[in-house]
Amino acid sequence: MKTLLLSGLLSTIPMFIIILFMQWFPIAAAAKGKLPRGSSRGLITRATVSSDEAWLAAHRAALPIAKWIRNVAFVWIFLSMIPALVPEDQQILYVIILTSGYLTFIVIATIILAVRGHRAAKEVIAASAPKS
Repeated sequence: MKTLLLSGLLSTIPMFIIILFMQWFPIAAAAKGKLPRGSSRGLITRATVSSDEAWLAAHRAALPIAKWIRNVAFVWIFLSMIPALVPEDQQILYVIILTSGYLTFIVIATIILAVRGHRAAKEVIAASAPKS
């Protein structure tokens, strides 16, 4: 059982690191102006790709949430070691709770991140629209 648990943990940690890199690096790069609009990464909506200013505003608005996701990912890596400290008959329960909790967090935080970025881009578009 311990070998199965250890191999399960070792296979899930890279998955969460990949999620971290898929969100953190593109958002941070775009917020600094290093990821150009029209790239296949970043927050891609009609509003965010409508102009360079909207692209930058969206990613700058989303950056605090992306940082939060990054920090939680690092904490999760350490929390994923908890099952090794509990009795063997409870280990799988801890793995399920930790993994499902983290995945739920990622989904909710990603939705919030996308909404915040999209709204910031729409504000830039509205501010630059000709007033009649």
